[in-house]
Amino acid sequence: MENQEVPADNSAWLPLHAEELFAAHVRAEREKRGWTQAKLARQLMLRDVPISQSGVAKLERADSETRRPLRLFEAAAIADLFEMSVDEMIGTLVPDSEEHQRYLEAWTRYQGALAAVVAARRALAEAEEAADLAEVEEAAAAVTMRDAKAAGGDYGKHR
Repeated sequence: MENQEVPADNSAWLPLHAEELFAAHVRAEREKRGWTQAKLARQLMLRDVPISQSGVAKLERADSETRRPLRLFEAAAIADLFEMSVDEMIGTLVPDSEEHQRYLEAWTRYQGALAAVVAARRALAEAEEAADLAEVEEAAAAVTMRDAKAAGGDYGKHR
């Protein structure tokens, strides 16, 4: 983690990863207790949190594109159920295990790949816009040539 000072409690928050970290904690805490996703959903229903087993599965997904958005009241209830604070659920320890280090390295690679995809999409959009503009200019030139021929001119002819 670049230039990030380690707090006294040895935890470090990774900016912009709160939901992903929360999702990882949900899964880890659920598995640590030997609970299925259905059991977690039932436990949450008892706390007036309307969520199904499939909702828990979507909440636990690592992929932010398909992960279900987390509501604040759900986060509070889940953290309470696991006897943790929401802050603890979105925090992570400074890499102290190989698994954690691999996760952070994978996250860094993912962010790099995501940035490359965004750049490629921008480049594609710019290329498509340029191609559209060239097509419009070509069509305008064809209309101009047609109009010149229709007017009896020799526009574009070489003698």
